Amino acid sequence: MEEKRRKTKNTLSCLIPIHEMIGIETGSSVSEWITKKQYKILPELGRGTIEVYSFEDIYISIKKLSLENDLILSMNNDYEGKHLSFLIKGETILTNSRNGNEYIYADQDSYLLNFTNFKGDIKVSGGKIHHEVNIKLSDEFLLKHDLNNDTFFKRIGDPDGHVIIPMTNELYSIISDVTKRAYKGISYKIFLESKILELIAIQIDNYKTRKNIGVKVNTSCTIKKLYSITQILRERMNENLSIKSLCKEVGLNEYILKKEFKRVFGTSVGAYALKVKMQKAKELLEGTEVPIYEISETIGYKNATHFSAAFKRFHGISPKKLRDRL
Repeated sequence: MEEKRRKTKNTLSCLIPIHEMIGIETGSSVSEWITKKQYKILPELGRGTIEVYSFEDIYISIKKLSLENDLILSMNNDYEGKHLSFLIKGETILTNSRNGNEYIYADQDSYLLNFTNFKGDIKVSGGKIHHEVNIKLSDEFLLKHDLNNDTFFKRIGDPDGHVIIPMTNELYSIISDVTKRAYKGISYKIFLESKILELIAIQIDNYKTRKNIGVKVNTSCTIKKLYSITQILRERMNENLSIKSLCKEVGLNEYILKKEFKRVFGTSVGAYALKVKMQKAKELLEGTEVPIYEISETIGYKNATHFSAAFKRFHGISPKKLRDRL
């Protein structure tokens, strides 16, 4: 039977800013030009801090966290927000509820996204350092600078697929300035506003560059290699791929692959591969008239009897009985 995933998650509905949901305010300073607030993460969730700078309905959030367990932020159609985000270090998965597609947001990644009417989940992985700079942009600010054209912003599910792209050295340098400079009063507001505009300009150009000539994706981080393994298992389910062959293909050692795959997906590589095969077999049995022996070969079983036994163990019914009752 299908293996159940461990429940090591905290799920929150994204109705208010994340720093108010997971943090306790520990300090603030308010001036005529800018407001700064500090938050400490709720101890039951982990440890770390969030600093929030706000002006003209713009919120700059600097998160430095280490969560005990996965944190899932659930977003419904009623959420509105345009975000410019840079993940210095960490691991986040964005899931589109409409089609089940997942987007990996990991070390040195960035996006310029319109989340308005987005329905899905954002999972921040626990047990890892999470360092992110996220800027929520107001429509008033964008209108003032002639940036209210929706084509400047990507959306989850855009057909070109270029939603999350790698940070460039130029972006990283500006982000470092934003988080380290210590201007005061109107000077700080002008500084932040100019840096936000610079970041937007570079990010818009980076999206165009990626679309026209392609930008090399950073595939060095483990999470992206793990997701590439799931893609391999789905695309080549007619092959019986060994752990060693997968390790060689994606460039991970066996210990890391097994440990991290279990952490991210809550199951082993073998169990995941079996689930993929059995789901595909059920889909073919219910939706086509393909003979059972051909379905068996399609998902990597050379012997139809062995396939039938495995199918019954997984689904609790034999392939023949499933098809006969349709």
